[in-house]
Amino acid sequence: RRSGVKIILAPRGMLGEGSLRIRKLKKLLFLKLSRVLGLYNGVVFHSTSVDEKNDIDEHFGKNTLIEFAPNLPGQFHGGRVVGSKVKESGRLKLVSVARIAPEKNLNYALELLKEVSGQVELNIYGSIYDHGYWKKCSGTIKSLPENIRVHKHEGVPHQELYSILGKHHFLILPSPGENFGHIVFEALSSGCPPIISDNTPWKELQKQSAGWSIPLNDKNSWISALNECVNMDQSRYDLISVATEEYAAKYLMETESLELTRKMFAIE
Repeated sequence: RRSGVKIILAPRGMLGEGSLRIRKLKKLLFLKLSRVLGLYNGVVFHSTSVDEKNDIDEHFGKNTLIEFAPNLPGQFHGGRVVGSKVKESGRLKLVSVARIAPEKNLNYALELLKEVSGQVELNIYGSIYDHGYWKKCSGTIKSLPENIRVHKHEGVPHQELYSILGKHHFLILPSPGENFGHIVFEALSSGCPPIISDNTPWKELQKQSAGWSIPLNDKNSWISALNECVNMDQSRYDLISVATEEYAAKYLMETESLELTRKMFAIE
């Protein structure tokens, strides 16, 4: 601050209700203390959405310096050939790509699978961030019925991600909060419809026939969506997969994220 250099702080969703729910007391005490001490006076906060702006205002006050620029979504990787991914009714391949930690809520997804019929395979890609939480997930995996198979893989380089998404029917990510959810956009652009919580910016998936965005407290809707995915045949899957790619392409065409990000970092 004394140097006069513009300082931009990007919360990246860490002020959201879902993120603050984990170790809540410790985080709220820090936020309260930092406000009292004026720790972030003169710092510009980077807001990527209206919800994030409201979170910043709530914890740091209405006079906080905030600049808005949506997340940079990355490149579009569409162009999947219709029918190249076989989808048989009664069979489903799910993928989870996220670090293993409570804030990604993997165990919730595993518990849901106990109520799903048909032959389901879930491949989990991600490093173990919280070993205690992974132990809990492992216990749930062992309790799953025989029709559910789960495989744990290590994290993968980003360049291999689209190939992995392209081999699965749906992405599942029941996280309690995502500032943007880059993996969601990557799944969309790969024609791999996401099944996610409604605590992300991607709230119109059902309306666009591009996946599901479901409240975490509506367990029945999660189970219903998963069973619908299991029973989906090739023709229905191809329709939703193509709609998913089209939704990603439209988002990329309409977003002003690059222009606004350049403006935010411009030296006045």
